[in-house]
Amino acid sequence: QKKEEEKREETKKEKPKGENKDFCVSITPDNLKEYLERMVFEIDPIDEENKIGIVNGLAWTPVGGDVLKIEAVKIRGKGELKLTGSLGDVMKESAIIAFSVVKVLLDNETLKAPKIPSEADAEGKKKKKALKVYNAYDLHLHVPEGATPKDGPSAG
Repeated sequence: QKKEEEKREETKKEKPKGENKDFCVSITPDNLKEYLERMVFEIDPIDEENKIGIVNGLAWTPVGGDVLKIEAVKIRGKGELKLTGSLGDVMKESAIIAFSVVKVLLDNETLKAPKIPSEADAEGKKKKKALKVYNAYDLHLHVPEGATPKDGPSAG
């Protein structure tokens, strides 16, 4: 029992881990610039040149934010939206909603797009009604930012 009491007393005297009262940082007007210029996070440069099929998206992160490259390509298909990359549910839902809004704007002719010509049978008669551009192509969106999941309040 006496040994247990001695151990408790020794434990009370020990400094908690990570506490170092001898270490002190003094920031003054003379050394302020040194601390402000320190890069805590690596920042990738934003492309200043336009590239067809690539746009910059903005994302919220716990340490501020980030710029995401979003790649888009139109390929022959049936009007489907294909999403690749490590996207969270919010970003997937936002892409689907945006795709639907564009279809509505095309139907209302708020946005203009060429109609795909009708197919003709062997006798030259129209076989199918002219396709809307979004029914003739698939849209493939890809966010190539590694395996970082994109989700949360700014994912859309």
